[in-house]
Amino acid sequence: MRVPLSREWAEKFSALPETGMGYQRVRIRLRDGRALSNIVLLNSQILQVPAGVPAFTTLDIVAIDLESTERRSEG
Repeated sequence: MRVPLSREWAEKFSALPETGMGYQRVRIRLRDGRALSNIVLLNSQILQVPAGVPAFTTLDIVAIDLESTERRSEG
C-alpha cells in the first residue's frame, strides 16, 4: 500500500537526511495507537507500507520519525 503524505510532512522530511538514494526509513505512530517501524518513505512524499498492514491515511498519522541510521559496533 502506498500512502501519500501531506505537504507539511513532506516538507519536514525533505530537509532531513536520506537513508539511501531517494528514500528514508521511518517510524509512524497512528491516531489509533498503532506503531509501525522500518517503513520506507519515498522521495519524502510517499510511504511504502508492507502488505498486511491495515489501511490508513495521512490524516491518521500523529507522528513520524526517522529510524536510527546508526549501526552498533560488533565485538
